Amino acid sequence: MRKRPDGQQKRGPYCSKLTDEQFAVAARLIGEGKSFLAIGGTNGLPSRKTLARLLRAGEDGRELVEKAAARWFSLRPQLKNRAPRRKAITPEQFELLSRVVGEGGVISDVNGALGLAHSAQAIKRLLVRTEAGRGLIEASTRNLTARRTERIGKARAKQNRRMDINAPARFEALLELVRQGRPPSTVRHVPGVMSGSTVWRYCRRDADRKRRLEEAIEQGRGKRVFPLSLKYSTEQFDATLEIIATTLGNVNEVNPPGLPGYFTIVHRARRDKALGEKLQVAIEQRLQRRVDSGLPGRKYPDESFPAYMERLQALEPRPQSLSDVKALSWSGLPGFYTVWRRKDYRDQLRALFRGWGILRERGGNRNVRDGRDKRRELGVELSELLLRDQAFREAERCVPRRYERQDRDDIKQDIVVAVLCGEIGVDEIAAYTRWFSNEHFRGGVFTSGKFGSLDKPLFEDSDVALIDTLSADDYQHVR
Repeated sequence: MRKRPDGQQKRGPYCSKLTDEQFAVAARLIGEGKSFLAIGGTNGLPSRKTLARLLRAGEDGRELVEKAAARWFSLRPQLKNRAPRRKAITPEQFELLSRVVGEGGVISDVNGALGLAHSAQAIKRLLVRTEAGRGLIEASTRNLTARRTERIGKARAKQNRRMDINAPARFEALLELVRQGRPPSTVRHVPGVMSGSTVWRYCRRDADRKRRLEEAIEQGRGKRVFPLSLKYSTEQFDATLEIIATTLGNVNEVNPPGLPGYFTIVHRARRDKALGEKLQVAIEQRLQRRVDSGLPGRKYPDESFPAYMERLQALEPRPQSLSDVKALSWSGLPGFYTVWRRKDYRDQLRALFRGWGILRERGGNRNVRDGRDKRRELGVELSELLLRDQAFREAERCVPRRYERQDRDDIKQDIVVAVLCGEIGVDEIAAYTRWFSNEHFRGGVFTSGKFGSLDKPLFEDSDVALIDTLSADDYQHVR
């Protein structure tokens, strides 16, 4: 349909019959093997549906329609013998469905019988139109659920019969291991013993089995001995410790085949106190062997740490900051961080730095509890770095992305400088982002290089410099 200028739809003229020229054109095209879909709306002919309707009105036209239909079905043999479209369920079909469903069957059991459709969904689409048909569908669904439940029950019973053949003996073997101190969860694929993941399902069916298992767990709880590893035995750990004690090279490279490596023992020693003591003995033996062989036993002996403190206390001139202290290096003595890791020397360093004025006592801090300052004095620099990073992240979020990259970078830099100077807080960045943006684009106090110098004239022929236009009000953006 076409639209007229006034907005109303204009229909084409109603075609009541075909002219002789149109009939001749349709006969010629159909004789050439064309379909209605191909010739409809072409060569002066109406649409395919109108053309088929007008051709069926006459005897000659019906022959043309039958000829086109025969050719169409010859190209699609799978559709030639298809069943006609069903519009309703006949009484005989409904009686058959009711009898089958009443005997415990389902709709899919009678597919194709008495001219019914070959799919259960097609039959249900016809049954759902009536109240009796909907009730028949519900009964069929209940029968299908009962059939599935019965099939699942039979499968489970078959599986249970297989398991119950040797289940009592395997359960007794598991109880014996549990009484000896073996947790049920550690039993995996042990021949003749029920798996730890199966025993609880087995005990769920019988309260007496569950009681016996709980009693066995209580009896074995006091005898329980945790193995070092489920993969390696105690003898294998001892073999690796012997290798560590006798090696003179890098202990980190101790990874013998079939035995636990050095790092495996280190991780296990954190949870096993006895193994940790054995590892410490092995390391001491290794260090003694290195000393006997003329190799250094430790990187820094114990006497080097007091020597470092003496050199640091006698240092002239005194360092002005922690960075200067960290940069100090003396041959044969440990560095700052190596000494700082030892707790006894850490307190001495703090007292020394406070005497020099590098570290200051902080008071009135909200983190002070029981009269003690919980903040670490050496973390001041780290706190400033974190504050700067936090300010950058907040500025990145608040500054609009519609600005150019250079302008956004300058605005963010101005915001971070204001935060570090204490003019605004990180939580106030969102409120002052617009002010910083306006100052940037108008070349205010926080400028991005639009003016090369504050002494530069405002105009080429002006005697007034930029600095003469600034006042204290420009800095009072924070009230």
